[in-house]
Amino acid sequence: ERVAALVGGARFRGLDELLRHLDKLCHAFNADPTLRRISFLIDRSRADVETAIESILSGYVAVAADAMRDVMEIENLLLDFAVNPAHIDEWLPAEDGRTGLGKFRPANVRNRLHAAGEEPYAETSESPYYRSHSETMHVNPRQEHRRGFSTKHYLSHGDEGFWDLFEHTGQLKPATRRLTGALAPGSAADHLASQHLPDVEEAWQ
Repeated sequence: ERVAALVGGARFRGLDELLRHLDKLCHAFNADPTLRRISFLIDRSRADVETAIESILSGYVAVAADAMRDVMEIENLLLDFAVNPAHIDEWLPAEDGRTGLGKFRPANVRNRLHAAGEEPYAETSESPYYRSHSETMHVNPRQEHRRGFSTKHYLSHGDEGFWDLFEHTGQLKPATRRLTGALAPGSAADHLASQHLPDVEEAWQ
């Protein structure tokens, strides 16, 4: 019923354009010798979008929120690598996770971006969006974010899941552009990252 109500609408057109864009971008990253090593981050963000779409349509909005938390972490890593490309060489070998739990913990990445004056952290390293999404993953006494199947009332008012998806993938786009402009200016990936996505914009509006 949810899918039938959305077929042919702005949301699905935006999602289709977004997935195609991320797929092309992943191929462009793979084709570029400078960006190839981190192309899996773009592919992972595409997979997060797929997860969010399936979850929203089936009524498990909290799962979509978890996927968008992942997108936020990818966004911040891309910005961090754009500011300091040498961090790629530090992060990639951290297979045991120790470096990831230290220097590249989300809070530490945001602190570096704030110190560098990098948007959107120029004024503060705090991220109320990330904090809110993290709270959906942890047991807490407030339980403001419902787990499991969301009620029809929740699904039928405001498209919360789609708001979340288009907002955070919208923030991922300038972060990707910032990275390609810093590491591979003028490349195919850089041109793709700069492309306007009218259907995505309409869906967000």
